[in-house]
Amino acid sequence: MSANNAVAFTNVFLEYLVVFGVSVVVVLVACFLGVTMRKRKNAKLELEAAGAELTGDAKQENIEE
Repeated sequence: MSANNAVAFTNVFLEYLVVFGVSVVVVLVACFLGVTMRKRKNAKLELEAAGAELTGDAKQENIEE
């Protein structure tokens, strides 16, 4: 009976280990995608700002006189 318990414990332990590993991979992929998307957005905003400065189309603030 103790051999069966050891095998059952090992199976449950490995199952939780696999679930933990999959969770870690999902978190890492989400972080990588988030950083990549943010860098892409920052680059796009910098290009738009540079283009607006070159063409003089920069947004003007409403200044009350």
